[in-house]
Amino acid sequence: MKQYLLDTNILIYYLADEIPLLQLPEIEEMLNYSFRISIITRIELLGWKNM
Repeated sequence: MKQYLLDTNILIYYLADEIPLLQLPEIEEMLNYSFRISIITRIELLGWKNM
């Protein structure tokens, strides 16, 4: 099984619908499989104004 560690920027760009169309299938594949985020990413996401 594939596992991914996603960065804050990837998640913010995805939530803001700013992922380039060519990379969107790759990112969605990562989100559909098992992925993890670090505690730092969690904190940064909580501080993101659009969350």
